Amino acid sequence: MAKDVAAAPRADQEAAQAKRARDWLSVIDAMLKADLKNDALAEWTKFRAAYPNHPVPDEMLARIAAIKR
Repeated sequence: MAKDVAAAPRADQEAAQAKRARDWLSVIDAMLKADLKNDALAEWTKFRAAYPNHPVPDEMLARIAAIKR
């Protein structure tokens, strides 16, 4: 039971971290839609440094790749 109690805060932290990542992706998406390409690319670079393994929608990956060209 102590293990379950210890796991709860970790699960809460992971959920909060995932929400922050999703929220950050939403900001980047809004920048892309507003044609703020340089800002979006700068945020993308920071995002990937902070969340290198967080899943990203294929559409967003394609839009970022197009900016980098």
